[in-house]
Amino acid sequence: MLDIQQHKTFNIMKLPYLMQSVATGHSFYCSFYTTNGLLVFQYNILNAIYASSNAPYPPL
Repeated sequence: MLDIQQHKTFNIMKLPYLMQSVATGHSFYCSFYTTNGLLVFQYNILNAIYASSNAPYPPL
């Protein structure tokens, strides 16, 4: 149940970030569906902020 609820929240939240990703060319949300999905999703929000601010891309 918790996993389904997280996916519903992600589906609602990803829309502005999806638009930002299309605008910047960064598909940062693609790695959300992993074992550490929520952690990866939070890290990729930071990547989107870096991309939108034209800062150097953070290293992995």
